[in-house]
Amino acid sequence: MTTCAQPGCGGTIQDGYCDTCGLAAAAPSYRTRSSRRTSGRSARGRLGAGLVEIPPVPHRDPASAVLANPQVPENKRYCSGCDQPVGRDTGGSGLRPGLTEGFCRNCGTRFSFSPKLEPGEEVAGQYEVLGCLAQPAGYIVMEYVGGKSLKQILVDARASGGSVPVAHAIAYAVEVLPALGYLHDRGLVYCDFKPDNVIQTEEQLKLIDMGGVRGVDSEGPIYGTVGYQAPEIGAEGPSVSSDLFTVARALAVLTFEFRGYQSNYKFTFPDAVPLLEQQESFARLLRRATHPDPERRFGSAGEMAEQLTGVLREVLATADGTPRPAFSTVFSPELQAVLAGGDETLIPLGGAGPPSSLSRPPRAAEIIAGMPMPQVDRADPAAGYLATFAGLDSAQRAAALSGAVSADAAVPAEVATSAETRLALARAQLDVGDYNGAGTTLADLAAEDPTDWRVAWTGGLRQLAAGEADTDGTGAAAAARGAFSAVFDELPGELAPKLALAFASEAAGDAASAVRYFKLVWTVDRSCISAAFGLARACLVIGDRPGAIAALAAVPETSSYHAAAQIAAVRILVSSGMTDNDLQQASGRLGRLALDEARRQQLTVEILRAALGWSENSGRAPARIAGDGLILGCEPNERSLRFGLERGYRALARLTSDRSRRIELVDMANAVRPKTWS
Repeated sequence: MTTCAQPGCGGTIQDGYCDTCGLAAAAPSYRTRSSRRTSGRSARGRLGAGLVEIPPVPHRDPASAVLANPQVPENKRYCSGCDQPVGRDTGGSGLRPGLTEGFCRNCGTRFSFSPKLEPGEEVAGQYEVLGCLAQPAGYIVMEYVGGKSLKQILVDARASGGSVPVAHAIAYAVEVLPALGYLHDRGLVYCDFKPDNVIQTEEQLKLIDMGGVRGVDSEGPIYGTVGYQAPEIGAEGPSVSSDLFTVARALAVLTFEFRGYQSNYKFTFPDAVPLLEQQESFARLLRRATHPDPERRFGSAGEMAEQLTGVLREVLATADGTPRPAFSTVFSPELQAVLAGGDETLIPLGGAGPPSSLSRPPRAAEIIAGMPMPQVDRADPAAGYLATFAGLDSAQRAAALSGAVSADAAVPAEVATSAETRLALARAQLDVGDYNGAGTTLADLAAEDPTDWRVAWTGGLRQLAAGEADTDGTGAAAAARGAFSAVFDELPGELAPKLALAFASEAAGDAASAVRYFKLVWTVDRSCISAAFGLARACLVIGDRPGAIAALAAVPETSSYHAAAQIAAVRILVSSGMTDNDLQQASGRLGRLALDEARRQQLTVEILRAALGWSENSGRAPARIAGDGLILGCEPNERSLRFGLERGYRALARLTSDRSRRIELVDMANAVRPKTWS
C-alpha cells in the first residue's frame, strides 16, 4: 500500500486513487544527471511563454485555509424566496448581530446561513470534513487549488501602490487563452472570465468556476460580470469574440488603476492612461479585442494569444534593451535592407560628412522593394499557382497576373477570383509603377472586404509611391500613415506595421515619430537592418548624432551590413559638429574594421582631413582634450596630420585605375603637403 501524497491527507492509494481524498496518485518523479548547474527549483511551468519569469505562488495547504469562524457576511444575506435582506442587524448599530437562522419577514421563507457540516464529519463514506473554506450554496467535490487568484495578486499589488506588471499580466493571458480556445473548439464559451476566476499555484494557472460555461447557441441564463461582459451579450448572446472581450477587460483591470470600469467605462477605456500612452501596441491590442463590432475583434483565442506574445516581446525588449525577435506567421522578413549603405565605394574628393544613404529619405520604390510582404495563405486555392511566379521579373509577373484575373483567364475560376491572386497583382502593379491600376485592383478588393488588413497594407505602399508623383506628397504620406495605422490596429504584435509607419512618418517629415517606430522595431529585432539605418537617418534629422551612431553600432557582426553600418558611423563621427572625442572614436572604429585597402585608405583620408580641419578651425590640436594618443598613426598636430593626408591621397592614387582620378588625387596630395626645405 502507498500513502497518498496530497498535503494533509494520509489516505492509502488503491487502484491508482486515494481511498480518503479520492484524487489520483501523483506521477512518479525521476532524478537525472545534468552537466548544467541548476537553481535547485523544480521545473518551471509554461507560465511566461518562456519570455518572462513570473514569481511563483506557493501551494497553500487546504487545512490552513479553513475559516476559524465561518459566517456569511450580513451584507450578503438575502432571502432565497423574495431576494429581500434577511438575518441582519436591524438597528444598524452593529452591536446586535443578525440571526443566522430564521424566517423572512417579507415572505416567510426559511433561511439558514450556518455551515451544515462540522469538522470531523464523514461524507459519502470517504470524505472527512476539515472545515469551511467559503460560502457555496451547496456542496460539491472538486480539486483544491492552493494558490492565489489573479484578483488577490492584484489586491496585493494595489496595497504596494501599483498594479500587476504589464509583462506579467500579458503572460497570464497568453497562458489562459489556450484553455478558452479548447472550449471554443468544442462549441463552448466560458462567459464569465475575470481575475477572480484564475488561480496561480506555483508556476501554473488554473481556470476555475466552470458554472457559467455553455454552448454557443444554448438557451438559458447567461452568467457574466459587469465591467468585463461585452455590450452585445444581452441581444446576441455569448460568443468567441465576447469571451476574448472579457480577457482584454481583465488585462486592463490588472495593469492600471481602472476607475469606472463597471460604470462610466464598462465598455470603453478612459483617455490619458499613462500605461496605454507608453505601451502603444498593448493599447491597440486592448482596443481591438474590445471593439464595439464583434466582427472587428480577434477571430480566435489562438490569434489573440499570438499577437499578445508579440506585444510581450516588445514590452520586455523596450524595458531592458535585449532584443527578442521571432518569426512572424503573417509577414515575411524584410526583403532587403532599405537604403542601408555606407557609400564605402566612393573616393572622397570633397568635404567629409554622413553617407548619402543617411542624408535623404528613401524613395517609395526602395521602400516597396525592401518591406516585408504578407504571407500567402497556404490553404488558399491560388497558393500553388502564385508559387510558380518566383522566377519572373516584375513586368512578367504583372502581365501574367493581369491575364490570370481577366474574364478569359485560362486558370481555374477559384484562382482567378482569389483575393490572394488579386493582391499579388496589385503588388506587381506597384513594382512596375502602375499606380492607377493598383488603385483599381485594391478598390475592388476593399469593396468585397473592407476589413482585410492586406488591402490596407498594399494601399499604404501605393500611397507612398503615388505621393512622389503628386504635388501633394505630404497628403499622400499622411494617407499612407493612416493605412499602416489600420494594419497596426489589426496586428498589434507584428513589427512590420511599425516599420511601415516609420517610413511613412519619415516621408511625411515627422522625424520624431519616425525615430519612435524605427527604434521600436530595431530594439526588438536586430535582423531588421532597414530599421537601424532608418533610425540613424531620423536621429540625424532631429540633431541626435549619438543616437544615430548608437543605432549603427548595434548592427551585429554576423550581419552582412556590419561593415557598411560601421563605415556610416565613422563618417557621422567626422561630420559637422565633431569633437576631438569623436575623432578618437572614429580612429578606433576604423582600426577594428576588416576592410579592403581602398576603403581603409578612403576612411583614413576622411578622418585625417576632419582632424586637420578641426585643428585649423579651433586653433588647438586635438591632443589638448583627447590626450597624447595618435590619430591613425599621426601626431595630433597640423604638420603631422598634413603628412598623413598626403600619404593617404597618394595611396588612393595608386589604388585607382582611372587616370584622371589618379592625377586629381596626386594634386590633392601635393596641395596638402606641408612646406619643407626639400
